[in-house]
Amino acid sequence: MTINELKVVSSPGHSFVPLYLTNDNCNDQAAADFADLVLKVISRFEKDNPNLKITSWKLQNGYKCEIVGIWIDHEMRYSITDSMNHKPQDQK
Repeated sequence: MTINELKVVSSPGHSFVPLYLTNDNCNDQAAADFADLVLKVISRFEKDNPNLKITSWKLQNGYKCEIVGIWIDHEMRYSITDSMNHKPQDQK
């Protein structure tokens, strides 16, 4: 599976990247392999969505040494020009 093949599900402010990773050998090497892939997926998400700023992320764990996917929280990224033109909504 490549990062390009991941089917990301998004709604305003949140995205889920399904991974379905499993490793029968629950050891430090398995954890390191998962960590490397998770960080690459998050980096790729940022590159593929330059208009979104990641505010946080967390893993959705399965049973034992399984990672079901990554929950990514994000917000719109504004450029300096956008920020100057952005007017907050009137508060009631």
